[in-house]
Amino acid sequence: MRQQARQPFSGLHIGSYLLSWKIALRELRGGLRGFYVFVACIALGVAAIAAVGSLTRSLNDSIANQGQVLLGGDVALSRVHQRASPEERQELKTFGATSEIATLRSMARLTDRSAQTLIEIKAVDQIYPLYGALRTDQNITLPLPVMTALVDTILLQRLGLKPGDQVRIGTGIVTLLGTLQNEPDRLSSRNVFGPRVLMSLATLDALGLIQPGSLIRWRYRIQFKDQNANLTGMTSRIENEFRSKGFLVRNRSNPASGVSQGISRLGKFLVLVGLTALLIGGVGVANSVHAFVAQKRSIIATFKCVGGTNRMIFQIYFAQVLIIALIGIAVGLFLGGVLPVLLLSFYASALPFDLVLTPQISELVAASLYGLLVAILFMLWPLMRTRDISAQNLFRDDVSGEAASITLFDLLSLFAVGLVLAVFTVLSAELPWVAFYFCAGLSALFLLFIAYGYGLKKLASYLPRYRTPSFMLARANLAGPNSLIRTIVLSLGLGLSLLVALGLIDASLRAQLESGLPQKAPDYFFIDIKQDQLESFRDKIQASAPQAKLNIAPMLRGRIVSLNGIPTEQIDAPNEAKWVLRGDRGITYDDTKPPGANLTEGAWWDENHQGDNLVSFEASSGKALGLKIGDTVSVNILGRDITAKIANFRTVKWESFAINFVMIFSPNALAGAPFNMLATLKLGENTPLSQEGQFVQNIAQGFPNITTIRVRDALEAVSGIYESILFAIRMAGSIMLIAGTLVLAGALATAHRKRIYDAAIFKTLGATRYRIVSSHMLEYGTLACATALLAIAMGSVTAWAIVTFVLDLPFHFSLAISIQTVIFTCVLVILLGAFGTWRTLSMKTASALIKH
Repeated sequence: MRQQARQPFSGLHIGSYLLSWKIALRELRGGLRGFYVFVACIALGVAAIAAVGSLTRSLNDSIANQGQVLLGGDVALSRVHQRASPEERQELKTFGATSEIATLRSMARLTDRSAQTLIEIKAVDQIYPLYGALRTDQNITLPLPVMTALVDTILLQRLGLKPGDQVRIGTGIVTLLGTLQNEPDRLSSRNVFGPRVLMSLATLDALGLIQPGSLIRWRYRIQFKDQNANLTGMTSRIENEFRSKGFLVRNRSNPASGVSQGISRLGKFLVLVGLTALLIGGVGVANSVHAFVAQKRSIIATFKCVGGTNRMIFQIYFAQVLIIALIGIAVGLFLGGVLPVLLLSFYASALPFDLVLTPQISELVAASLYGLLVAILFMLWPLMRTRDISAQNLFRDDVSGEAASITLFDLLSLFAVGLVLAVFTVLSAELPWVAFYFCAGLSALFLLFIAYGYGLKKLASYLPRYRTPSFMLARANLAGPNSLIRTIVLSLGLGLSLLVALGLIDASLRAQLESGLPQKAPDYFFIDIKQDQLESFRDKIQASAPQAKLNIAPMLRGRIVSLNGIPTEQIDAPNEAKWVLRGDRGITYDDTKPPGANLTEGAWWDENHQGDNLVSFEASSGKALGLKIGDTVSVNILGRDITAKIANFRTVKWESFAINFVMIFSPNALAGAPFNMLATLKLGENTPLSQEGQFVQNIAQGFPNITTIRVRDALEAVSGIYESILFAIRMAGSIMLIAGTLVLAGALATAHRKRIYDAAIFKTLGATRYRIVSSHMLEYGTLACATALLAIAMGSVTAWAIVTFVLDLPFHFSLAISIQTVIFTCVLVILLGAFGTWRTLSMKTASALIKH
C-alpha cells in the first residue's frame, strides 16, 4: 500500500479523469460549506477586474463612437495666437462646412468691479455646432445676439448673479441670457481653471480681447461633404497642407486623446490593484483548501487503503476545488457586470458625453483568466500534500505533524503557473514595463511578508515563558502550529501598505501644494499684458503694492515640429518627455540668464547676440529626448518654423511656480514676432486678504484686458482633478483591504475548531473566561501591531520612492496616518478575534470535547 501511495504523478488516462470527476461531483452534493470565503475571495478580485476593465473599455468606446460630436467635426485644426486668414478659411471650406471657434481665458467682473472671477471664454460662429446639440436651461437657440452670453451655473454662484444680469468682460458689458446644460464638444476643449462663458465671435471682437499676441486658441472644425470619404486619407491631405502653417490636426477617431489615454492608464492601474486584491484573496484560497484537505484526510486515507492512486486522489480534489473556483469566477463576472450599471445610474449625468455600456467580452475573459490562474496557483500547494503523505500519517495527522514532501516537479508546476500569470499581466498592460515591475515588486513583497511571518513566529518561540497565565497562553498561540501570524501578515499586509502609501503620497502633495509652497513663490500670474501697457502696469503695481516683487517676461506659444530635422511624429520619445512634443509650449526669449537658472551644460549667449538662432533647453527633458549641445530644434510660432541650435541646458524648478519655460530663445530668433507679456507678482508678507482684494480690483479697473490668476486658486482647481483620481485609487485600495479582511475572517474561522477544543481543555482545568479572553486579546493585539508596523514600513518606503524619484518632491512623513493605521488594524483584528472568542466561550465544554 505504501508503494502504491508513492507512485509518481504521471500519465494521462481518460478513464481515470472521468472517474475522478464523477467522484468529485458526488462529493460536492454536500454543498459549499467551508468554501464561502474561497468563493468570496475569488469573486471579489474577479469582480473588481471585470468592472474596471468593462467600464474603462466602455468609456473609451463611447468616446470613439461619439467622435464627431465630441470633436465637433470630422477633422479639427487648432492654432494659438494667429487666426486663420481668409485664404486659409476658404481653403478649409473646400473639404466641407467649416466652423470657427476661439477659446481663451479672461476675467468676468461685476459691473461695479466689486468682484471678479477667472473664466474660460468660448466664442463660436453662426453654424456651431456642426454635430450634437447645445442645451440650455431656457432652450435658448444659437446664434446668440451680440453682447450676450451663456454661462456655467458656477459663474452665477461665484458672483451672485442670475440670468438677465450683466457682467463686465474686457472693455464691454455682456448680458447673461441663461446657463449651459450641455456643451457637445466640451471634452475636446481646454477648460480647467474657470467656468465656461459661451458667446458669439462678434461679441468677442467687440470686447477688445482679440489683439496681436493674445493667448487665443483658434479652432476650426470641418464637416466633410462626403461622409463616406476615407478619414485617414482626408486627414493626411489636410495635414500636408496645414501642418506647416502651425496648425495641430486631429480627427474624429480620437477626439480626446489625452482623456482616452488617461482613462486607459488609470483603468489598467486599477486592474493591477484588482489583481493584487485577487492575489491577497489567494491566501484565503490556500487557507480554505488546506482546511478542506484536513477535513478530508480520513476519506483520502480510505481511498489510498482501497487502492486509490496519488494521481486519482489529486484529480478528485483538484476537480472539486476547480469547480468551486469556477463558481467564484461566475459570481465575480456577474458582479463585475452589475457594478458599472450601478455606477452609471448615479454618475452618468456628470460625464460630458453619453456613456453606452456594452458587453466587453475581452475584459470578462481576461478577468476570468486572472481568477482561474490565481485560484490554481494558490490551491496547488495544499493539494499536493494529498499525494505524498502515507495513509497511516493521514489518519494520525493531528498528532504526527509530519510535513508533506515537496518535489522539484511540484515547485516547477507552481513556478509555471506563476510565470503564465505574470506574462499574461505584462502582455495585457497599457505600459508593459510598469506591469513587469509590478509583478516583480509584488512577488518580492509576498516573499517578504512570508519571511516576516516566519520570523515573527520564530521570535515568539524565543519569548520568555511568563508566569501570568494570559501571557503564557498568548505566547503558546503565537508560537504554536496553529499560529495566525503568517495569515494575518499576508492577508492585511499588502492592503494596508497600499493605503499607507497613498496616504503619505497625498500628505506629501498637500504639504507641497498648500503649506509647502516655496517662500518665493508668486501670489499672482498676469496674462496678456500688452507691450504698450507695460510701463503703466508697473506704475500701477508700484502704487498699489509698493513692497511687491514683480517679474515680467515675453510670452508666446509654439509647437516643436522637429528635432535635428526629424519630424516630431517620427520620434519615439520616452513617456517622461512626450509632453514636450505634444501640443504647443510656452516660449520666451532673454538676453541674460534668468535668476535662479542653473546651467548644467553649455554657456549663455552674449547680450545683443546677432549670430545663429540659439535656444536654452530644460535639462531633464533634453536628456530624455537624447539632445546635446549643438543639436537643432525647430518650433512653429505664428505659422512660421524657427530653427535654433541648443546653446545650453538648464535646470528648471517647476515647483517654484515662477516664470519657467522649457525653451528660452535668443532675442534675435523671435525678432518681429507679436507677443504679449506674462508677469508674476509676489506680495509682501502678511498682506491682509482685504488689501489683496483691493489690489486686484485696482488692476481690473485699470487693465480690463489682463487676466489675473491667483496661484492658490489654480492649485485648488488642479487639486480637484487630483482628488478625483486619488478617490478612485483609494476605492481600489479598499477592495484590497476587503479581500484581506475576508482572508482574515476565513483564517479565524478555520482556527475556530482548534480553539474550541483548547478552550474546553482550559475550562476543564479551571481556566476562567477572563483568562481565555485576555489571552486571546493579547494574541490579537500583538498580531495587529506587528502587521501595522509592517504596513507602515512598506507603505512609507513605497511612498518615499514615488514622491522622491517619480514626482521629484520632498517626502513628508505623516505621524497621524501611521497612528490611524495602527488603530484601524487593531480594531479590525481584535473585533474579528473577539467574535471568534465569543463563539468559542459559548460552546459547552462537554459538547466541544465530544465533537472533537
